[in-house]
Amino acid sequence: MLRHTTAFVLTSLLATLTVTMSGLAAEPTAAECISAHERATKLQGERKLRSAREQYVVCASASCPSEVRDECAQAVAEVNRALPTVVFAVRDAQGHDLAEVNVTMDGKTLVDRLDGAAIEVDPGEHEFSFAVPGVESVVRKFVVREGEKERREQIEVGAALPSSEPSLSQPTEGAASPSGTNAGGATDEAPKPGRERRTIGFLVTGLGVAALGLGGVFGLLANSAKRDYEDDCGDAVGAPSNTQCGEDGVEANDRARLDAAVSTGLVVGGAVAAVTGVTLVLSAPKRRAQVAIGTGPGSVIVTGRF
Repeated sequence: MLRHTTAFVLTSLLATLTVTMSGLAAEPTAAECISAHERATKLQGERKLRSAREQYVVCASASCPSEVRDECAQAVAEVNRALPTVVFAVRDAQGHDLAEVNVTMDGKTLVDRLDGAAIEVDPGEHEFSFAVPGVESVVRKFVVREGEKERREQIEVGAALPSSEPSLSQPTEGAASPSGTNAGGATDEAPKPGRERRTIGFLVTGLGVAALGLGGVFGLLANSAKRDYEDDCGDAVGAPSNTQCGEDGVEANDRARLDAAVSTGLVVGGAVAAVTGVTLVLSAPKRRAQVAIGTGPGSVIVTGRF
């Protein structure tokens, strides 16, 4: 009965570890690392620095070849330095700072609220739209320069929409409205690239810690069975001379060997899962942490956190 229970526990835990680690949190293969490096280099050449950094983060993973990993890690730091940041201070006609502002860049949602965080953008000319509930949207074009940090732009909104208009704002075509829906009624929420990866990382880490603890339990069981065998047979576990032992000694020998194998498998699998989970958490993009806006007398300050 004990042998069947042990085998069932081992099979279930290893299956869970396999599904979680390979299906949800798989580290990139060498081929995937090289492909990510090639895509990142191309995107960087096109000055799409935010997308390039996402690919560099992939090829900087621990599972990538050391040459590729080191180059990608250095590239991440270089892209962080080159990424420009902009600080938007949106105010109404009375000069009051506004936080409920949906900001789009080139028709795509950049942030859905100005909450005191810095905003990273790709270098080049972009069209920004500022949508505030109850007033007409404001559209501005800016040329953002590579490496430019804490650029400050003040935007004033205040032209009320005609009362016949059914909506509260008029975002440009393809842009999301303040409520998070576009003209066709489809939800257009700002993506959160890091949240899901961090959640998976925490789950995998917890599973790894649980496996390590269970491996320790089986290690203790193996030691106990070993002592039972030595008491009955006076020989080392695994010795072939079962004819010198009684039935209890033979069973203790089998149990000790099985428990030791289970313990080793759980410890190794748990360690891999824990390291993988921590790596996922640490390498997850922190978009919300990179956006910070602060206001001052007649100005807005944007700072980036990486």
